[in-house]
Amino acid sequence: MPPKPQRSRSEPGPPSIARLLAGWAGWLLPLYGVWLVYVGTTAWLELVAGACAVAIAATAHQAVRRTGVGGQRLDRRTLTLLVRLPWRIVEEFAVVLWTLVSAAASRERPHGRLRTLRADATGLTPSAAGRRATLTILGGAAPNTYVVDVDPETDTMLVHDLDAAHAKGRGVE
Repeated sequence: MPPKPQRSRSEPGPPSIARLLAGWAGWLLPLYGVWLVYVGTTAWLELVAGACAVAIAATAHQAVRRTGVGGQRLDRRTLTLLVRLPWRIVEEFAVVLWTLVSAAASRERPHGRLRTLRADATGLTPSAAGRRATLTILGGAAPNTYVVDVDPETDTMLVHDLDAAHAKGRGVE
């Protein structure tokens, strides 16, 4: 039997069993913490259900990781979106609340608008598809903005804003 070819550290491939087990164990505690925050109770049945759900989620994560598919890294632009997102959510929540209160007081319907933004996700590669999916999810997380479509051919995304005046000149970025 010929020896297996050696991979360099830079070549992608499935991780070792030890790394998978360490990754699985590393996901258990944070996921369990999220579960406890969501359910808001310490009833024994919820604790057991949470442990089972966390074990299933961590196992699914490691199964996907074992295939070697999940090796995408977040780029600087995506990390910037993630860092700014909590503030955008709070800020746009206030904008939407003010828009709805003023519309109720004046008995006028708020008028949103559609606008086109540059997406920076051109092409049909898996990386570009991941970028478009990330833009869609993160771009629509704030209440005033909704990503309608991202076009890979024209490298644009169509965005709807409830309060058009607040969104003037602002992008999802």
